[in-house]
Amino acid sequence: MESAFSALILPRIYMRLTDDWVELTVRFLCKDHDIRGLKDRMSREIIGNLEKARIGIASSTYEIVGMLAILVQMESPVDKK
Repeated sequence: MESAFSALILPRIYMRLTDDWVELTVRFLCKDHDIRGLKDRMSREIIGNLEKARIGIASSTYEIVGMLAILVQMESPVDKK
């Protein structure tokens, strides 16, 4: 049985199904500097391993607000007398 303290500090991956993909959340401890670099290295390693396993990443794109095309036809100007 693991202690309550060790359960709090072990790295953990959470998985959640969304409408169009699987979302993974990683919880981990790290030093207080170079967090961005660490996340970058982790992301590159994950993507590299997905590519090796021939698992593609895709996303859906939706147009939320679109404008209809408007055709403006100008008539000849009216003579003002």
